Amino acid sequence: MITKELVDESLNIHRLVDCGDFDLAYQQSVVFLEKLRKITVKGENYFIVLGNVAGGLVDIGQMSNHKNAAELGFKLMDDNKEALAHVQGESHFYYNYANSLSNLITVNNPHDHTFQSIEELVSLKNIYWRAFNLSSQESEEFQAELSVNLANSLRSQFRMSEALRYYDLTNRKGLDIPQSWVNRSAALIELNLVSSSYSIKQLKEIRKGYNNASISKKIPPQWESFYLGRIAQTNDKIEKCVSADGETDEHDDMLTQQEFDALSAYRQFCLINHLTLSEHGLYCSCVGSATDNLVISSSGVTGDFIIPMEMALNRFKSEFSLARHLYFEYLYPQDTDEIKEECHFLELHNDEILGIDIEKIRTAFRLCFGILDKIAVCICELHKVYPPAKKGVLQKNIYFQSFWQLDVDNRRQRFEDIKSPGLLALYSIATDLNKNKGGELYFYKEWRNGLEHKFLVVHKSDKAEDLYQSYKLIKDILFIKEDELIHHFGQLIQITRSAIFSFAFMVRHEGKKQKKENIPYITNKLHMKRYSSEPK
Repeated sequence: MITKELVDESLNIHRLVDCGDFDLAYQQSVVFLEKLRKITVKGENYFIVLGNVAGGLVDIGQMSNHKNAAELGFKLMDDNKEALAHVQGESHFYYNYANSLSNLITVNNPHDHTFQSIEELVSLKNIYWRAFNLSSQESEEFQAELSVNLANSLRSQFRMSEALRYYDLTNRKGLDIPQSWVNRSAALIELNLVSSSYSIKQLKEIRKGYNNASISKKIPPQWESFYLGRIAQTNDKIEKCVSADGETDEHDDMLTQQEFDALSAYRQFCLINHLTLSEHGLYCSCVGSATDNLVISSSGVTGDFIIPMEMALNRFKSEFSLARHLYFEYLYPQDTDEIKEECHFLELHNDEILGIDIEKIRTAFRLCFGILDKIAVCICELHKVYPPAKKGVLQKNIYFQSFWQLDVDNRRQRFEDIKSPGLLALYSIATDLNKNKGGELYFYKEWRNGLEHKFLVVHKSDKAEDLYQSYKLIKDILFIKEDELIHHFGQLIQITRSAIFSFAFMVRHEGKKQKKENIPYITNKLHMKRYSSEPK
């Protein structure tokens, strides 16, 4: 039986963790578990307390790199999955379970990951996704903490645009979650390494993260000096890059806000919702983010493939901009009554949503999948990794989520030979859509097939009514609620954006490898082409 004394003892262990006394907290946890093992009747209260102790051990392992605590916390959760999910709720359990698993990742430096070890991170990412998808009814603070850990998982797989988005969404809520600020700074440092580019603003944003973490009331006292040291290091880097002009951070933030306010409503929408294809726009909303100016050849790269890959990137940006604009027009409809009146539909009382507005989302969904598949083709062309022939016949269609086939014909070693952060990120994104990899978004492929080749009915009600049985004769009709389609399209366009960034970084990495000093490849200067109205 769980007594009040045992409950108080478990709470005291958590207080020790909060104070940063990790060794004593671990020792008392071990003693406490011996007491729990003597209890024979294991009701809900037993598993509530057991889950709290396991969570404390996971925190000890994570915050102090305590291997024994990490392994014990994971074992307790792994051995009691069903019972803990019942008393904690599925979202909380999978969040805690993913945290425990994250402590056991064998490779700590993301740049040391291989196409073998990345599978650990893929499994971890899937668990965080599951917890996140189940968290809609949870408290704002829990969702924020979950977002940070999901972002950390994505960052470890070089999915920088997605990670930064989750950190920013968390920080906007004004909650005291220092891990979000610290990890955002870490992500910006990683972005510099992955993208081979940086800016003074990027350094200032890194410093901002450490500043906010250092004044948090939720950090162990000894961590403040560490963050202050990071602030000083970043200040030194900033001073080396710019001359002292007397500009303060407050002035810089005010100028950024003024520039943001001067942008169009559409561009503000893109920045607020993390839908730009601008490297500067990943961390700043100033006028420097006013266009989708992502290119491959901005950082001194070489190779016969650069210009063809820039052509492909142009295509991705063009199709993405259309998908994004259709999304914007759906969310903020303009006066299109005349267009809507051009098409009349027979009233079949079957709850299907028809017309130009919903077709915008259906079209945007197909565009995003098309971009992903074209990225797969570019990977195959650049690295000569087309999937193996089946029965002697080459595969004509290349699909982003399934062309990798790492366990066939020694392909995993081939991908290891060409490994780059961008390529690892693209593989991670592909696993989101792959059922065989446990991807939480695998059903997007079925939706895409329904949109392209079958009947996919978008409806409003919880249950699609069909008064005249209009759906009776057609087999394999997919039914999706409108709000569900919109929600998931919001996720699809984010991973498409992430894939475009990762594609650019992948090609840059390859171009850097082939670069030779004092031998320029692109002899003619490249210019941005603006598509504006011109007189005929």
